[in-house]
Amino acid sequence: MSRTHAKFATRRVLLAVVASGMALTLGACGGASKATTAGASASGGTTWTPFKAEAGDTVPTAKVKFGMRPYADNTFYVIGIKKGWFKDVGIELDPADGVSTTEDQWTNLLLHGSTDINTDTCAILVTTYSSSRQLKCIQHGVSFFGQVMFANPKLNLKSVEDYMAAGADFKTALHDALAPLTKGDDVFVNPGTGEITFTQEPFKYAGLELPKFKPVTDSDMFTQAQAGKINFLHPGGAPIAVELLKLGWKPIFSTKSLVDGAKADTNSPFTGLVVNNGIAATGDYAAAHQDTILRFTSVMYRIAAETAKSPDLFDVQAPYLNSVAGTDLTGKEIADEFAKMHPLVSFDDAGKNYYNDPASSQYYKTIGDAVIRDQVKAGAIPKDIKAEDFIWADKVYKDLATFKKGYEDIAAKGGGDAALMAKAKQYYDWYDYLDAYRLALKTAG
Repeated sequence: MSRTHAKFATRRVLLAVVASGMALTLGACGGASKATTAGASASGGTTWTPFKAEAGDTVPTAKVKFGMRPYADNTFYVIGIKKGWFKDVGIELDPADGVSTTEDQWTNLLLHGSTDINTDTCAILVTTYSSSRQLKCIQHGVSFFGQVMFANPKLNLKSVEDYMAAGADFKTALHDALAPLTKGDDVFVNPGTGEITFTQEPFKYAGLELPKFKPVTDSDMFTQAQAGKINFLHPGGAPIAVELLKLGWKPIFSTKSLVDGAKADTNSPFTGLVVNNGIAATGDYAAAHQDTILRFTSVMYRIAAETAKSPDLFDVQAPYLNSVAGTDLTGKEIADEFAKMHPLVSFDDAGKNYYNDPASSQYYKTIGDAVIRDQVKAGAIPKDIKAEDFIWADKVYKDLATFKKGYEDIAAKGGGDAALMAKAKQYYDWYDYLDAYRLALKTAG
């Protein structure tokens, strides 16, 4: 029997909402760890300079006020908290279980210093740049591909991917897959205008008339879908989308099919649909606590690796997510949601997807430029902003990759203090490449 949820945590990105009515009080708090502050930026938070790691045989500790928004792809860090993985790399959270932050407060909490690091949707940060240029995307952990247009399985329709697999080009496949939705049936969508790009632009791009959209709440459309009373719907909540997949509903198009299909089109209206979720901080905090940022990020990649091997780890997340989101999801259901809607990215895949390949549909600069373009067009932010201004994630990643290779080069040579190298290998296996390198460097010295 399918499960209905009391409250669905929607994942619509309303880019302009967060910027309105903000009282922006800037501040940074805490102190950098003295053992590894050589890379602390003197730029006053305007850029991330490459971190210069110093050799050492211990890992310093740091307190971090960490906030999490109430979504599955924002609260998986609870796994690292409960398993002690943050403590493994010297990070003590304050409070111990983190801070639950809401969609309308998290940017202000960062700017006020009430949180040091917060889970984020990277695109939202740029909406604050009309008043402040402090907030930075520090690392991407997941791309949300949960936007899906579904068709009733009894219709036996084909998806965009089905037509492309049969040899059609993207625009033809999009036209043929969407044409049945324009024949008169109501297409149920969420009220409001937050997802117009997803719901309307595909039809325009394919040269089709818009269908008859019917605004209905997620819970109402899901009830009617379960009863087989409707043929087409686009829910805003990822949990509903997972339930529809279980019930056999056919995905006609999704964020991923749109973005991947049109990635060769430099004028694609779909580029901005990619939603990169991860962690954010102010530039002042990140520049003064680079070592802490690098260690914190390592836990994110450790969680991605361990949950890929053991999906039952999502059982650890379930009680917390349910308490803050009002859901009643099991760990298995959360694992299914991650697999189908927003898979956690591994360290290697993060390089391929986000930071190293400009041809990737998820490349940080392509996505950042698309968000800036839309916000400038709307008159919400100044014209002089660049993707690098609010996305520091690629530079953080490159530091981690540098330390990873540095450790590997030292380890390949052999020798040194065996006990210290074994300890360095442990940090390496935990994805804490900074301390793996620091300890290995100590043996080489």
